[in-house]
Amino acid sequence: MRKIGIAISKGGTAKTTSAANVAHGLARRGHKVALIDLDTQGQVKGFFGVEQRGTLAALVKGVPLADCLLEVRDNLHLMTGGPELAELEEWISTRTMKREMVLSEFLQPLEDMKFDFVILDTAPGWNALNVNLLFYVEELLCPVKLEAMSMDGLKEFIGHLGQVQQYRADLKMDYVVPTFLDRRENQCGEVLEILQNHFKSSVTMPIPKNVRLGESFGQGQTIYEYAPDCPGAYAYNDLTDLVESYVRK
Repeated sequence: MRKIGIAISKGGTAKTTSAANVAHGLARRGHKVALIDLDTQGQVKGFFGVEQRGTLAALVKGVPLADCLLEVRDNLHLMTGGPELAELEEWISTRTMKREMVLSEFLQPLEDMKFDFVILDTAPGWNALNVNLLFYVEELLCPVKLEAMSMDGLKEFIGHLGQVQQYRADLKMDYVVPTFLDRRENQCGEVLEILQNHFKSSVTMPIPKNVRLGESFGQGQTIYEYAPDCPGAYAYNDLTDLVESYVRK
């Protein structure tokens, strides 16, 4: 089972859009996928037109993990996020031992449920759940909006990642995904070049600025359902290709 976290410190970089579309893209190819929303805003569910169900916080009260998973598409099961996750973060802070391993413990049953992929969406910033994420996942997908302001969020995330790498030396940014590409804007090209120079082969093909990606959320659909022939759908299909075939070195 491959465990992929989608994370970056800055908001508005298309983390949730990437989580929903990559997860659905893999499910459409026949892979069994669990999509876990770790954000108190709980926006992932908007791409699937469903209401909130049990969040990860429900597990503290003894609710079985399977009861918190909602099958939203063929091969795709979603655990929604929501405000209750703030309570979970407080609960994690009261633990005296292994606070960073709560997520790993809670999601252990997924191993026996024969999932091929676990995709986890995160809140921006740095909190207890994001620390837990970095101790759970094996791969990191980091969407970076192609604007100068995003570089601060990227630097902040790299700093946090470096702290965790003291304990998990193998953890790295496997996919650096440039988002909101508009070739008419010089700044996009400049930031893209910076990313390519620094992260080399980890930089994927960019996701274009595409109004259909935002519209699909409002329609309760992923981009493959809402506008399968638009540039955004082609870009996420290519990213899904990369994730599906990726072999970690």
